[in-house]
Amino acid sequence: MGAEEDIPIADLHCHYPMHVVPGDLNPRGTHEGLLGRLLTLVDSDLLRTLNRAFNSAEWDSGWRVDLQGLIDANARLVWSVLYWPAAEFEIGSLLESGPKTEFYEDIMSLLAAVEADVAKQATEIEERTGNPVQYTFVKKWADLEGDGIKFVHCVEGAFQLGDGSREQITQRVKKLAEQGVVYITLAHLFYRQVATNSNAIPFLTDTQYGDIFPMPPGRGLTKLGRIVIEAMYENGIFVDISHMNELAISETFELVEELDKLHGREQEPERYPILATHQGMRSVVPGQEYNLTDGVAAKIRAREGLVGMIMATHQMGETLSTQASRDVLKKHMDAVRVACGDDTCTAIGTDIDGFIKPTLDGVKSYGDMRNVKKWVEGDQSQSARQILYDNARRVTERRFPKPSP
Repeated sequence: MGAEEDIPIADLHCHYPMHVVPGDLNPRGTHEGLLGRLLTLVDSDLLRTLNRAFNSAEWDSGWRVDLQGLIDANARLVWSVLYWPAAEFEIGSLLESGPKTEFYEDIMSLLAAVEADVAKQATEIEERTGNPVQYTFVKKWADLEGDGIKFVHCVEGAFQLGDGSREQITQRVKKLAEQGVVYITLAHLFYRQVATNSNAIPFLTDTQYGDIFPMPPGRGLTKLGRIVIEAMYENGIFVDISHMNELAISETFELVEELDKLHGREQEPERYPILATHQGMRSVVPGQEYNLTDGVAAKIRAREGLVGMIMATHQMGETLSTQASRDVLKKHMDAVRVACGDDTCTAIGTDIDGFIKPTLDGVKSYGDMRNVKKWVEGDQSQSARQILYDNARRVTERRFPKPSP
């Protein structure tokens, strides 16, 4: 009898780039003079404080994701999240500021920095262990072949595309598509004039969040939000509805269905999956607006999209032991199955290093995803490989279709 398979992990929402940001807080070289240097220091100190308060397992334990942790967990497909915190946490701009063109320059710089950092860490691991690290940044079908970790870029927060004309936005989306970006999350922590969002801040109730950060009533997608989705559709980048409120989600599905008809694909919705990469289910945590309703999960299933299980207790529910974490993860996965009828859209989207403290007990660093894998293998034995890896791989191949002979 052969050895038991070490099922690989696919992560739909891994904040690998976060630890790269502090070393490159001034990528554009635009912060000149004394004031500019002070702004850079403020950005740097703010990010370190945010990490310690809302991300690190302990005050001085540092970032949770690195290449060694991914290797230890047997992560083989990593959707790596490009996110520039300084663009979102602009002092005095949380309530009304829209996108700025320089935000796009920031994430393009971060994309290059991430690829360089992986190369650097791979070299260090090989020098330390004598074992070469195989990895690829996927930009086309051929990059999915072979062994090693497959990194795929994605973007969290469409405000990072900047402002500008339809032509400018479309051109930026096209460039991201050329770099292999698999999805863009339209909304994020605060309303930035793209799409209205739901509360994802752990220490605020939904009511408190709405009082502090009010959004325009009756608003879902803005004109800019619709332009972004149209450009994404045309360039094969998928929409991630995570962080959107219900109105924005509804308008997103309506717009994508309109685009299906425009492109003659109304009978093939699976050609453009819609994703919810880091969420829980509202049926398990009632009243949690961020989480998915059964109806939205079913719509995702109809397009053969994905629902990624987040590792945050804010969305999943409080846990005080590893057994409680296992139990709550099972409840959410079972809820997805009930809503969708099967396990073909259930996946993992950890959001680790994405300011999600506290995380499920037993998941302090990325290497602890070994624990999650054991829980899934034990509780979802018939679908474990499908949930942990195969579903995400299927949608990745949809993003990078094999060329015709």
